[in-house]
Amino acid sequence: MSRKDKQRRYRIILEYDGTNFSGWQKQVDARTVQGDVLKGAARVFGKVPMDLQGCGRTDSGVHALEYVAHLEVADDMGPHEVARKLNETLPKDIAVKSVEAAGLRFHARHNCIARSYIYQLRTEK
Repeated sequence: MSRKDKQRRYRIILEYDGTNFSGWQKQVDARTVQGDVLKGAARVFGKVPMDLQGCGRTDSGVHALEYVAHLEVADDMGPHEVARKLNETLPKDIAVKSVEAAGLRFHARHNCIARSYIYQLRTEK
């Protein structure tokens, strides 16, 4: 069986403290959530081609409670094992809440039907 035959897509729910991140999207010269999750996934799956997409971009310093992403990788690891291994490799400000097997047509951004935001403003200095 070739690697292409083992291509899997996982639906991942993340929670993260965005204080030390420059948003979601991977950047060459800044720490981002997507960049850190990709580094963790490389430690779990090795140096194989993979694609990680999120449900949307976030700004610098934004936190997430239920951020949906998908990871596509040529592997046959079960979802619970993916969640456990990712959590072992990710920094403490990112947590994988759940991982589910998803069809290859599932896309975290394109299949998103709603988003919710909580704005907390501090009015005193």
